[in-house]
Amino acid sequence: MTIVVDPLISLMVDQTDNLRQTFAIDWLDSISSLQDPGQKKAILQLMTGGALKFLFLTPERLQMSQFREEMSRGAFQFGGKG
Repeated sequence: MTIVVDPLISLMVDQTDNLRQTFAIDWLDSISSLQDPGQKKAILQLMTGGALKFLFLTPERLQMSQFREEMSRGAFQFGGKG
């Protein structure tokens, strides 16, 4: 999974929406403070289940220890082939 760190939530949402619409893909998403807890939980489940190839995040989200713990439970690898 590739993590795209984007400091602007509006740009991150636009990029995610445009990629989904243009290429009809379902393996990318974003997590931001604009989403309700249920939406975030669903995306985290996709992430930890290995269903996402790209995840857009803000730098602040990446700094959250709870989020990093969720990442460590994921069925994916960072870097290289796997």
